Amino acid sequence: MNPLNRSGYCLVLLTILITQPISAADADSPQSTDTATIRLSANMRNGNIVQIETTESLIEWKTVSPDGKVTESRIQLSNIARLDLTTSPASSEVSAIRSLVAELASDDYRLRHRAETQLMEEGKPFEQVISQARQHEEPEVRYRVDRILKSLAKKKADNKTRFALDFDEVHLKDGERLEGDIGEFAVTGTWMGRPITLTRSNTSQLATQPLQLSNVPEALPFATTIIQDPLSFYESKTDGEKKSLGPVQPNYVQVTFDSGKQGEAMVSDRDFPIDEQFTFLGTRLACETNDGSVVISGYGFKKSQSRGRSAGNFFIEPTKNKKTSYQGTMRIDFCLPGQGSLPATVNSVGMFTEIVVPRHTIVQAYNSSGHVIGLTESSQDKMSFIGLSSNEPIAYLRVSENRYLDVEKLNRDFAIDDLTYSRPIAAPDLNISANNQAPTAITTHDEQRLLVSKVRFDESSKRLRATSNDSSLGEFELNLDKVAWITPGQAAEADKPLGGFFVMLRDGSVVHCRASRPLQPSSQPEWQIDPSSIIGVWSAARECRYPVGATFENGSCIAVLPLETIAFQNLKFDWNEVKFDYQLSEAKRVEAANPDEETPGVTAKDIGLEASAETNGSLSLTDIPFSIWLEEPTTRRPKTGLLRTKDGQSFVLGGDTGFQLKAMNGQQITILFQGREMSFELEQVAALNLPR
Repeated sequence: MNPLNRSGYCLVLLTILITQPISAADADSPQSTDTATIRLSANMRNGNIVQIETTESLIEWKTVSPDGKVTESRIQLSNIARLDLTTSPASSEVSAIRSLVAELASDDYRLRHRAETQLMEEGKPFEQVISQARQHEEPEVRYRVDRILKSLAKKKADNKTRFALDFDEVHLKDGERLEGDIGEFAVTGTWMGRPITLTRSNTSQLATQPLQLSNVPEALPFATTIIQDPLSFYESKTDGEKKSLGPVQPNYVQVTFDSGKQGEAMVSDRDFPIDEQFTFLGTRLACETNDGSVVISGYGFKKSQSRGRSAGNFFIEPTKNKKTSYQGTMRIDFCLPGQGSLPATVNSVGMFTEIVVPRHTIVQAYNSSGHVIGLTESSQDKMSFIGLSSNEPIAYLRVSENRYLDVEKLNRDFAIDDLTYSRPIAAPDLNISANNQAPTAITTHDEQRLLVSKVRFDESSKRLRATSNDSSLGEFELNLDKVAWITPGQAAEADKPLGGFFVMLRDGSVVHCRASRPLQPSSQPEWQIDPSSIIGVWSAARECRYPVGATFENGSCIAVLPLETIAFQNLKFDWNEVKFDYQLSEAKRVEAANPDEETPGVTAKDIGLEASAETNGSLSLTDIPFSIWLEEPTTRRPKTGLLRTKDGQSFVLGGDTGFQLKAMNGQQITILFQGREMSFELEQVAALNLPR
């Protein structure tokens, strides 16, 4: 049993734009025969998001009420705010179960008894539907429902379990929500001048609001906050004098790990494709270790306070050496709910942790570039809540044992539960695949996302030609001024260069440099980087870490280590010798990953040096054990572009530093800097955002 009994989900919003005024008439009104043109944006099941033009029409609809009654009606297409389509609606099956549940409140004892008996015999696949009646106003109904559920719990689970989310759902513009069955759904229209038909088999969602894209430049100062109060994510409730956590707050999504989309229980004797199991809520799970796998199972920690109550938690189980404890590194990527192939980002995330030894779990948050923008660790409690909030979009998390603690041996028993995060927002600069073979994604300014196998640029006509992975879309052309992002398939981890170091420039560009004189990018030795434009530097052998909650008022430079942040009053950089000088006597610890921890003085060991190191000394930029920030990390300015390469570099196009997009021809992208050119093959590119 989870420490909290809550549930939540988030559904994707797309676009319906009415190009001619249509009155919100009743469905059966003669107005429904109008031929006004409507522009629809649809989520396709193969990952494409397309906008089509169609004419006003009526949709046949069966509404299934809470008591199981089915009502047939017609709904005007222009009155629909969002339509969510399942692959196999369960309206008739769930309607029958709801009718039986309603008969538990009948005045006729025989009907009540028959309904209870029938639900005990046939209700196993519908436990989640039946359990909704636990809140019925009639005490006898609640009593019978509990008795039914106890009887069903003794029966063996199967993969036919159904849940209410198997209904089609219609959200009307007036705020009404209907669940039921849209039947043989088909909408015919045109896409880029050619005919297209949306059906249940190829379409998952239609809706009215624009698809909100993350990573839109806001020119905001970077800020990440560590959260240890679960009330940031949950509402509080009071039962007498006892206070506890209530449901998840609006606009947040919660993964309890208790059941899948259809209500199927997460139990140890069932084989689930765990990486896909919770994509309906907007998250993908994976294990980064070679000898482990992600499992959902019932288990009990040897010393856990929740021994015997921890079924449904998410943890890593070794597959080879069974003598070791649960171990490994969990990776949690975000996607649009119900669309596992559509990567997304969040701005806030929190979870409960279970550990045997306090402080043995850390959670690291990464942005789309693979930089650590936040890190927090579990507290001294056996079970604690940890979370992060950032205005830099969070693309994925890594949860692991706290190897940064100064202890001889780590007990690696740990797990997370009740993963909660803000509503996922589509990330057009991400296109992750396990084998780096995902089709290239093209995102347009009107919120289309088109997956293509081939991309060709025609420089003379300023157009892009592409071949879609969807045979119904085929080959097409787009004006380049309509294209926002071009994102080839990319591996989960960047193929970073060996040796050298990275620098972040004042406009947000990230450039890899070798140890050379003068300071030059490794990929273009003719270029020269102005040291006065550098705001951050880190070794290519280590992760880039952003400062969390630290201010530069405590020193002229900030050094970010995994569990703490240190301010140096003065660091003297020698860019010709590729090193810097430091004085530990002037260093001050200003922030720890756990705000409750004390912050004593800085020692040589704290910054990765030998304990016998001098108070004053020098470090090579290629060997520094931390990220150094001379100024706060920066976000891009509006209307600038971005070229991010798979080796970890990012070139802001049109920013203060002076990188410019010169040409795109064939399969090459050429940028200009200080009058010199550098070209990248498309296979070297992780993401390209065209400047406006």
